[in-house]
Amino acid sequence: EEDEIILSHIFASAFLNFVFPFEEMERFLDFDRRVTPEKRKRVMKFYKECVQRHLYAFGKQKHFSSKNPAFSAKIQSLFETFPDARIVCLVRTPLEAVPSALSFMSFCMRSFNSDVGKEATDRIRENIAHWYTYPLEKLPEYPEASWVIEEYRNLIKDPAGTVKRLYGHFGFEVSGEYLEVLAQEMKEEKKYKSEHHYCLDSFGLMEEKVLSEYAPIFKQFAFSTCTEANCK
Repeated sequence: EEDEIILSHIFASAFLNFVFPFEEMERFLDFDRRVTPEKRKRVMKFYKECVQRHLYAFGKQKHFSSKNPAFSAKIQSLFETFPDARIVCLVRTPLEAVPSALSFMSFCMRSFNSDVGKEATDRIRENIAHWYTYPLEKLPEYPEASWVIEEYRNLIKDPAGTVKRLYGHFGFEVSGEYLEVLAQEMKEEKKYKSEHHYCLDSFGLMEEKVLSEYAPIFKQFAFSTCTEANCK
C-alpha cells in the first residue's frame, strides 16, 4: 500500500512535499505533466525494479496489487512502464473525498510545519482536484480492457460483488477460497462504522464551492448534492 513512499529513497516522492513544501518538489504532485520525460523514465525504472524484487521474493507468477492514490498523477507513466497494467480508479463523491483528503494532507503538513494557512490549503485543494480529475480524463485514452472507473459507494455497499465484477472485467478467476474471504468481508462491512467525520467548514471551504468546482463530476456519476444540515 502507498508505493509512492518508496520513491522517497530517490527523492522523487510526492509525499516529500509535506517535508519540503517548495515549488521544486510540487512537480511530483503532477508527475506526468510537470516532470521531464527523462526524469520520469528514471523514477519509473527504479519503481519497476522495486516491484520486480517484491515479486521475486513473494512469487514470480503472482499479480502485484497496489493501492496508490498518489499514483493518480502517474497514469501515463504507469502504462509506459507496465504496458500490461490494469488500473482500477475508485471515485468517491467530492463532498466526502475533498474534506477527507484535506484532513489527511493538512495533518501531514502540520507534522513538519508549524501552521497550514489559507495559501497552503488552497495549494492542497488544487492538488486534490488534479489527482481526482486526471485519471478520469487520461484513462479513456487507453484500451478499455486495461482500466475500470468504479464508484466507491458500490465497493462499500457490495464489496464481494464489486470485486467479482472487477475480476471478470480483467479476465481473472475468483477462487473458491477467495469467495469465502469476500463473504466474510461482507459480514464485517455490515458491522463497521467509521469514526472519521469531516467537515468542509473546518477548512474554510463552503459546500457550494465544492459543488461548483466539481459540477461535472456530480453530473457524470449522479452523486447527491445534499449533505448533513449541521456539522459539529
